[in-house]
Amino acid sequence: MKKCNLKVFLSILFTGMWMSACDVTDEPRIPPNDSRSPSTYALCNKIWVDYYLDNSSGINVEHELTFSINGSGMDRRIFRYTTGTRVDNFPFRWRWFDNYEEGLIIEYLTPPYPDNEKIVYFDNIMIRNHYLSGELFNNYVTFVDSNIL
Repeated sequence: MKKCNLKVFLSILFTGMWMSACDVTDEPRIPPNDSRSPSTYALCNKIWVDYYLDNSSGINVEHELTFSINGSGMDRRIFRYTTGTRVDNFPFRWRWFDNYEEGLIIEYLTPPYPDNEKIVYFDNIMIRNHYLSGELFNNYVTFVDSNIL
């Protein structure tokens, strides 16, 4: 009986030691904004485009976002009036919210509109098959990689 208990004890002990050596973690192994990060690579050096109708003015808007690996970016809004177009450019700095790379902190050098904050959160980001979606300016948005349009 003692041999059986000793075998069980040793097998549990070795299994526990073996499992603790696995070093299982939820943390990514590559720091955020590192060009080797799969999320950063998928996000950067593309023009992300969304089209919508501005509810307050009834104007068609083309919204473009570009992200660079160095942490800079551009928010471009193209307003299409019946008399012509207007283009507004808003440069920004960006970084991942945390190591899980599911949200961005965007700090505008010039806020897009007087009532908008200088720091904006792009939450619940998903980058899949040429699509970038998430919550931006309190709206759920989906941008498309301009290379496939």
